[in-house]
Amino acid sequence: MPRCIALLLFLFALSAPALAAEAGSGLTSFSYDGCVNAAGKPVPSRADSSLARFAEARLEHDNSLAIYYNPQALPELLPETRLFLFAQECARFALKQPLQAERSEAQIEAADCWAFGVLNRSRGQKPAQNAEALKFDLPASDELWQRIGSPTRELKLDACPQRGARGNLALPGDSLHSDKWNACVQSCGAKLYACGRAASCQSSYNACSASCDGK
Repeated sequence: MPRCIALLLFLFALSAPALAAEAGSGLTSFSYDGCVNAAGKPVPSRADSSLARFAEARLEHDNSLAIYYNPQALPELLPETRLFLFAQECARFALKQPLQAERSEAQIEAADCWAFGVLNRSRGQKPAQNAEALKFDLPASDELWQRIGSPTRELKLDACPQRGARGNLALPGDSLHSDKWNACVQSCGAKLYACGRAASCQSSYNACSASCDGK
């Protein structure tokens, strides 16, 4: 099936609010919020149309943390794909990975899975549907991944653990939870991925995320 036709089918399959937000506000006006570090402290996001890559996690000169993104980059990608890429960069903070430096293959795969979990929780789509959409939108193209600012690869999302949590990061046009709720849930997710796949890790995560309700 030609890639353009496949992407069109996924566009119709994905939820309407995200598409309406893109069409109504324009690609240059979207914004992302909700990134936190492993301790649950909010990390400010800052739009920068001069950024050479889509998103970049930074340690500022005053030792504060920030995540920059280019709202004009990669306009051909789905809104959900850009959310995934933003979350993948946010994973540097959430999973305590190197900032502005190369990550190991294992770290990249962990960040991919963490970002995939963010997408699944933030959008009401089935993981399999999101995985197929991302694979069509992000082929193993050197030119594309160079623009993204990440090593060329095929996404291995089928091997990612599935989490039944609610969302944290949000697409443009989505209704946001409170900042405290966002920070709480994302901090729980960071602890879960640091803990691993043991049953006790999942139980701790369920209790942690449940404590975020009402914030």
